[in-house]
Amino acid sequence: MPLDYRAFREHVRHAYENYAVERLGDRQAAVEAVDAALHDLAVIWCEALRSARPAALAWHLLLRAVSAHVSVSGHCLPGGAASDAELLHHRLDLPLEEIADLMGTDAFVVQGLLSAGGALQVSRGGLGVCAGCPRGGEQRSL
Repeated sequence: MPLDYRAFREHVRHAYENYAVERLGDRQAAVEAVDAALHDLAVIWCEALRSARPAALAWHLLLRAVSAHVSVSGHCLPGGAASDAELLHHRLDLPLEEIADLMGTDAFVVQGLLSAGGALQVSRGGLGVCAGCPRGGEQRSL
């Protein structure tokens, strides 16, 4: 693996795992999802570096991997970037700049997501409440 990929992986792994644990409610499933996302990123690393926002691409791969685990478990993933920003900021206590770094966007965008999502409640149960899923929530489309 290239040194820059290994550095990126080490930079995001802990936060990715914490995010996935909150969404999946299970550490082993979270580690598997993060491993899958980082593996997918490794496969396209050179392409990712040529993209406008490599971290945004990596975040998308993480969301896809977490969503795949959610689908297998029969749960649903609370929808949208605002929900993710809320979780990262209010549940994981990350500052705006770090959230922006993880999601591959700018801090002012995260601030807007938090403002727009102010009415969202991130539940304490790991998956959160989703209002349109069979189990009570809105499913995210990726």
